[in-house]
Amino acid sequence: MSQRTAGWPRASGALDVRADEVFRGALEGLAGQPRLSGLADAVYAAHEQLGEPMRVAIAGRIKAGKSTMTNAMLGEVLVPTGREELTFNVNRLRFGQERSLAVHYKDGRVSEPRSLHELEALTRRREEHQELLAGIEHIEVFYPNELLRSFNLIDTPGVESFFGQDSQNTLEFLNLSPDDVNARSERESRDADALLWLFTRSLATSDEALVSEFTGPTLGNASPVNTIGVLTQVDRYWKDEEDPLQAGERVCERLYGEPGVARHLYRLQPVCGKIGLGAQTLTGHEAKTLRSLACVSDDALRGALETTRRFTEGGLREVDVPAEDRRAVLDRLDQYGVLLACRILREMGGDDAELKRELLRRSGVGELRELVIAHFGRRALLIKLMTALRRVRRATFQQRRQANEQDRALIDEIAARFEALEEREHGFAELGVLRQFYAGNLRFKGDDASELLRVVGEFGATLEERLGLERGAPLAAVIERAEQRAGRWRTRSNDFGLDRKSLRAARVLARSYDRILHRARQLQGAERELEEHARKLAQLREL
Repeated sequence: MSQRTAGWPRASGALDVRADEVFRGALEGLAGQPRLSGLADAVYAAHEQLGEPMRVAIAGRIKAGKSTMTNAMLGEVLVPTGREELTFNVNRLRFGQERSLAVHYKDGRVSEPRSLHELEALTRRREEHQELLAGIEHIEVFYPNELLRSFNLIDTPGVESFFGQDSQNTLEFLNLSPDDVNARSERESRDADALLWLFTRSLATSDEALVSEFTGPTLGNASPVNTIGVLTQVDRYWKDEEDPLQAGERVCERLYGEPGVARHLYRLQPVCGKIGLGAQTLTGHEAKTLRSLACVSDDALRGALETTRRFTEGGLREVDVPAEDRRAVLDRLDQYGVLLACRILREMGGDDAELKRELLRRSGVGELRELVIAHFGRRALLIKLMTALRRVRRATFQQRRQANEQDRALIDEIAARFEALEEREHGFAELGVLRQFYAGNLRFKGDDASELLRVVGEFGATLEERLGLERGAPLAAVIERAEQRAGRWRTRSNDFGLDRKSLRAARVLARSYDRILHRARQLQGAERELEEHARKLAQLREL
């Protein structure tokens, strides 16, 4: 019975096989066609990416904390962060047993494997490395982190309509324009499978500019299927709010309710990225320092933390904590992180591991990581295939414009194969329903809306989860529920009171239940075969 809780509803490799056949057939048709080499290269690259982990771009405005968030997601410091200006490089992080990096240059060269220790020198502005740094297209980083087994993370330089003076100096140093940086970040975001869009917002800032950012052209192919918005640096609210994360949740809830935002983002999630990273990298000595600081009253500690100088050099004469130790915990957690850690120690006590777990929980980073794994991971193949097909469509469109009549016929034939693949795959129909729902184009509310989200896999991909049953429910219950719900949605698909889009969605949902029913009956037949085999084995033992 456990097998049916691991996948949905056909064998997990079926879509892989069908997609592989279409891609291989296209490549065979393009073989020996030198005029169509550009299309062949695009099809080959799209095919290759299907076999790789999902590519998640971490993007957003300059100074939104993208590198800190990348490290926090990984649970360790890998890419450089800090207040000094970085070089607007793209870092592509991949799983690798050996820790190394490869530099990809704008002229097409790729370096030999280099030491990971060189990453900081390649991403910080240094006068003596000007020619080298100006020639870098992107840096590929290989690292043995478990998250990278499932996701390739892309740390982008960010987009911005205004660059500060330090940014302008770096642009001149690298012979780049603001448009160059924006275009690079937007290209990486567009070509990724999924997107974490980071933004910051002070409590006093109006929502109007942010809403236009979410609903404008910058987000490109963003949809609730493949994009999560992340409100970063929420810990900066600490001087005005007792619980900054709760304040961030209120901001996100309000922004998400603005017209158009839900069309592009699955969710808006607040995080304290610096605290989340610090929680996972806190040293034993730093935890000891925090225990000493926790002996100070909350008011006295809060007052000392108002400025970094006061905390490291002034107040808190009640405890004997050296200035360098205070600086260390401040560098690790920032002001609110130190205050929060001391509050946790006063409230809960516990050992260092418990302190780190609670800090991570209250930072919001752990919840964000689980959300990424659940929302993106459970439909990774479909999302990757969606990206690959979009890449192929772009390439066929461009190639067709300059092709002769004979080549155009072959291009159209190949395009038709990919279109047929997309049309036949029910998962794409479900994704279409999701997009229509989040765009507010369907008339399903309340229980109907919850059921729609559940059956297309928003709450889990197993048969039971899609039906709203307990894990391990008897197959008879699965079949009964699927039959009942399929009949109901077939009836709704003939409801003339619904608009055309809602009728189409109802037909898709009825088909989803039919597929669940088909899979459950297959499993029921398999169980009966196993029971029969077990009975025969028992008889043989008696002989």
